[in-house]
Amino acid sequence: LDRATELSKNPDDETVIIIGHGPNDPKQNEKWLKEMMILASFVKEKGDFKDVKVTTLRDDAPKEIREKATMILRKMVIMAGLKGNVIVIPHLIARGGIESGIPERLKGLNYIYNGKTLLPHENITRWIDLSVTHVLQE
Repeated sequence: LDRATELSKNPDDETVIIIGHGPNDPKQNEKWLKEMMILASFVKEKGDFKDVKVTTLRDDAPKEIREKATMILRKMVIMAGLKGNVIVIPHLIARGGIESGIPERLKGLNYIYNGKTLLPHENITRWIDLSVTHVLQE
């Protein structure tokens, strides 16, 4: 939510596309997408965005699967762009290369992107602290 609102100018006119890494296995990828939809619902509700969509890059998959993932992502950006502005957010733990490939995959399309990943962010630090505290109290 913070990453999207940081780039937002008019949420009523913006579609956020959250992009995860994604596994090679199609069934596992579907599970990832379902879990990411929970996050998308939260971002849409709290950010008052027109829409929030999710997809995965599947960078470690065979070339054919990666290319299909790129086509899905490009189509998402194109279709959302017909109805307003598009904000692309990487749902990745930390910078390390995958996020830098997103602009190449979206070359020639209109979208807003800054490449910021989940880390660093104060809420991740809080979540780790709460998780450790919870485990130590058990």
